[in-house]
Amino acid sequence: MIELFHVSFEAEIKKIVLETLDSKAIASGPNIPKLESRLSDFFPGKHALAVNDMTNGMTVLLSALGISSGDEVLVSPFSCLATTSPMALLGVRPVWVDINSSNMAMDINSVVKKITPKTKAILVYHVAGYPSDVDALSKIARERGLLLIEDCNSAFGSKYNNQLLGSLADAVVLSFYPNRQIGSIDGAAILFSDKQHYELAKLRRRYGVDFNGFRKPNGEINEEKDVATYGYSATINNISAGIINAKLDDLTVQMQKTNKNAIHLDATVVSLQKKYNEVIKCVKPLDRANINNWVYFVDVKNKNIFMDEMKKNDVQVSSLHLRNDLYSCFNSDGGSLPGMDKVSESIVAIPCGHWLTEDEMAKLTNTLIQTVSHLAE
Repeated sequence: MIELFHVSFEAEIKKIVLETLDSKAIASGPNIPKLESRLSDFFPGKHALAVNDMTNGMTVLLSALGISSGDEVLVSPFSCLATTSPMALLGVRPVWVDINSSNMAMDINSVVKKITPKTKAILVYHVAGYPSDVDALSKIARERGLLLIEDCNSAFGSKYNNQLLGSLADAVVLSFYPNRQIGSIDGAAILFSDKQHYELAKLRRRYGVDFNGFRKPNGEINEEKDVATYGYSATINNISAGIINAKLDDLTVQMQKTNKNAIHLDATVVSLQKKYNEVIKCVKPLDRANINNWVYFVDVKNKNIFMDEMKKNDVQVSSLHLRNDLYSCFNSDGGSLPGMDKVSESIVAIPCGHWLTEDEMAKLTNTLIQTVSHLAE
């Protein structure tokens, strides 16, 4: 089976896990501040907090930014529930904005039309590394007095206009779920431009506690140390942080391999499109994009038949996400979203990751050609 996603823990990773277990520094330990320091360096000007998973990370992030019940956040319905479910938890109303099916970017005109006096933030999801126009979104946010949040949960390392995705945001969320570009047991990170937002998030990450002076020299809890805000249980463990640190070391090489595979698929799909224009089309990212693909998107006719044929030939493909505006928990009607309709109808994610061997890439290519040829008959 040619995997769409890949979960791997090599011998070096297993060694780190065993060493951490033997150290007994499991819930907390040196891997966590090391990870946060590396992420802050990777995203200059940002203050990084490691958390236990993306959903808790997004919850802490929204609360630290002061986004609360009754507020509106502009967001694409083509999102992971880990992004949007914290809004339902906090009573925040997602306002669904459209997506451009030709490049998977957030529709700028739809964003502008959906802004109301209740809008507090634009939350842009860079789908699988395919960027949205963050320059335009940042300009809109500044002009309208809104916060900009970049969801880079599947876009680690991708760039737009020579800037790392996440660079322009007031806050950023990353995911280290096992199947992401950098996967651990689980884990995530939230990053802030404003130090005050960071400090509040740091408190709320663990019960609202400021651990400086929280315990007395004898180890007992200091009764004179106040807990002034609420919080969650959202700290990452030392094992997960250690795995992420190790995998960060391999990021550049893995990105190069993924990019090589994506370039190969570009050539294949362009060739197929010239011959079978009614069956398959390229999904071209925005100009000036440099993608670290999580998946590779194609636009196909008869999507369900295409997916069934690929899967029958042992190639994993997927719609990736189900549109979130179908879920009643959000109590939010996005109205007409023709781009989202098109994505649901014809966009498919196919494999292109660094783990694919030359033989697997050859099989993937041949299966793609055979499937498209069959659909064209």
